[in-house]
Amino acid sequence: MEPSRPSPASPAALPGPAPRGGPFAAMASAYGLGVFNDNFFKQAACLLALAADRKELPGLAAALFALPFILFAAPAGWMADRFAKTRVARWSKGLEVAAMAAGGLGLAFMHWPLVLAMVLLMGIQSAFFSPALNGSIPECFAPGRVVAVNGMMKAVTTVMMLAGLAAAGLALSLGGAGPGGIPAGRAVAAAAALAVAAGGWLASLRLPAGRPPARPGAAFPWDGPRGTWRVLRRERAGDPLLWRAIRVSAWVWAAAAAQTLLVNQLAAEAFGLGPLGTTGLVMAELAGVAAGGWAAGRLSGRGGVAGTLARLPAGAVLAAAGATVAAASPALGAEAAARGGPGGLAWAAAGLWTLGLGGGSMLVPLDSFVQARPPPGSRGEVWALSNAVSFAGILAAGGGLAALCDPGLAAMEAATGLRGVALAFLGLGAASLRRPLAPPGGKPLQSGGPDGR
Repeated sequence: MEPSRPSPASPAALPGPAPRGGPFAAMASAYGLGVFNDNFFKQAACLLALAADRKELPGLAAALFALPFILFAAPAGWMADRFAKTRVARWSKGLEVAAMAAGGLGLAFMHWPLVLAMVLLMGIQSAFFSPALNGSIPECFAPGRVVAVNGMMKAVTTVMMLAGLAAAGLALSLGGAGPGGIPAGRAVAAAAALAVAAGGWLASLRLPAGRPPARPGAAFPWDGPRGTWRVLRRERAGDPLLWRAIRVSAWVWAAAAAQTLLVNQLAAEAFGLGPLGTTGLVMAELAGVAAGGWAAGRLSGRGGVAGTLARLPAGAVLAAAGATVAAASPALGAEAAARGGPGGLAWAAAGLWTLGLGGGSMLVPLDSFVQARPPPGSRGEVWALSNAVSFAGILAAGGGLAALCDPGLAAMEAATGLRGVALAFLGLGAASLRRPLAPPGGKPLQSGGPDGR
């Protein structure tokens, strides 16, 4: 039996712009601190695992973080629609505090089962927080501001991701002994994770009230992933444009997961970089993502979401160009260095920054469309579905690449993989030109019709 369809939203019924700074500041603080903590804790755990020669743990941790987005998509979406979204966001931030308290103990005492359990709890918390916060953006901001808000949010969260990655290395580099003889670096990392989680929970208390529950009588999806599958079939049949946006977003995330693994290998084999240097290349790409998100938000005034979606092919071309330059960076650097120009590392950083710029400029309009297109009563479950499809793509891309490549993957093979990513982005750009995602004929962003479509 298909899930019942809630009544549609009308653009005119959406609230007007909220006071500047207030709602966005609270959302960005709660979201950004959560992103910081996710990356801070995972990076600290990975660095400690590598130092302890437990090289199998980072991959296991990544899978444990991703699985809740797939397994718990149905209850997470149900909760975001059944209760007020800001209340759900506050509950999930409270869970983050409890999870970080347990995870901090795991970090301090190097108790790996506790650390992995904490990563799983982080994934569960994020799986419930994400539909609640993202589904509330169209409720708290006028339609014309949704892309701009998402662009600023992407910039903020990417900066916080960078800060989390950098802070983990700085914290663990501290020498000396802390309380109880625990190494100072581990003690500081554990305390910082708990403090940031508490700050995120306090920020969530200032989230705007938003709307009352969209579907207060919705039944709990006891069948779990089967419920997510039913929502997928419903959206595929009822709103093909929305389903295509979800698929394109998942594809971009899957490509990002694949190229991250390839970049790590290219950095080690072509440039001889250690963990710190490799992190620098990743940060260059994330800086591009922040710039692309910010630019997409700034350009949203020229045609709104539909106009920003129409620029998806340009973002795909940028990403393809960046991947091509990164793949060719050793050869480009050797040729340029012979003439006194920048070396291969500079070319790799520039290519990855451009790749991030294109990816960020694509994700912001896609996120905005997935947030605002569904009727209010299904925004939570649709966002949870989008999370599930994206993380399934991420796991498939990472697992497929690991199956194709052994640990001794050569730099040339990594470069070939990056060229494959570039070709895939070009294909996506061509497909977006042939079948645009923007609603045709100036039709409204929100769906309509007697059945909510």
